[in-house]
Amino acid sequence: MAGAVPGDWTTDRRDTFESLALPHYSAVLRHALRLTRHEQDAEDLCQETYLRAFRRFGALESSDAVRPWLLRIATNAFIGIYRRWRRRQEAVWSPDDVERRADEAVGVEVPESPAAVAVHGEVLAAVETLPVAFREAVTLVDLGETTYEEAAEILACPVGTVMSRLHRGRALLRERLAAYAAESGYTLAA
Repeated sequence: MAGAVPGDWTTDRRDTFESLALPHYSAVLRHALRLTRHEQDAEDLCQETYLRAFRRFGALESSDAVRPWLLRIATNAFIGIYRRWRRRQEAVWSPDDVERRADEAVGVEVPESPAAVAVHGEVLAAVETLPVAFREAVTLVDLGETTYEEAAEILACPVGTVMSRLHRGRALLRERLAAYAAESGYTLAA
């Protein structure tokens, strides 16, 4: 990668990029689906992410950091074109549709149990009500299975900030899900 000239679209550069970046496509797509809540926009965001990543491939410092680098590019691209998607809110899916479609898109088996589906939907609906900073941290770490360090890189903030946002986001989720948990018998009513 060192010495790669911007705009140098050689076969070697393309092959190296593909071998490092394409294995992370499903993670980028899941992240894009969570951000956009719209399948076509998520696919567009993935395409934009990979285009931007290829153009900036020479700036990648380590092949170990490809996944967080791609997720950060996707997040930044989404923020940059958020207003366009905002106008299309009439096509937004419910939180349980987002997660189901994200799972289907990457080949994850969707839970069949009605109870599991109900709990899953309640949790996702509660996540959607979180302030953006907390929702991003919870989505990346708890739902997206990224490490604190990867989330910090994606969100361009210190690891301590990610941990703080997670703590506060999880506390808000506990509050918002307390009544549902008590009604469903998951906790004792206070």
